[in-house]
Amino acid sequence: MLCPYHFKMILTPCKYNHELFKIASHGNVLNVDCECSTSIFDKHGKKYLELNVGHSDECVSFLTSLEGAMNDRFRTQQILPYTIVAKLPFRYGRFELKVSDEEGYLRTTDDVRANTRLRVRLEVTSVYDYGVHWMVRHITILNI
Repeated sequence: MLCPYHFKMILTPCKYNHELFKIASHGNVLNVDCECSTSIFDKHGKKYLELNVGHSDECVSFLTSLEGAMNDRFRTQQILPYTIVAKLPFRYGRFELKVSDEEGYLRTTDDVRANTRLRVRLEVTSVYDYGVHWMVRHITILNI
């Protein structure tokens, strides 16, 4: 099976901050089957989730393509880890994302615990010379 991330990924500067880059909108979202390494944690008032994506061929291919684009743009030899710390949309004291199980029934973020198998829709919101900012858009819990 040919992976869709074998094309050359191009990083374009953001409109207002030229140290910040983005990927074209058609290639910045991917669905990943992964394992949650930790439960949801708080860091400086923001909510994060640590995901182990090393078993997903699609995500590994995406990371390889993104590494190549970052190394071309920033003239570095950066290797991205297969453990992603992704931000969860959280405003006004509540999460702004949908969490469901495989049958489509709604779940809560309390059901996302360490060592839980998940299908996560991840979005690359921005790329820096020192890393990548990931955002979780949807969580499907696979093993309840």
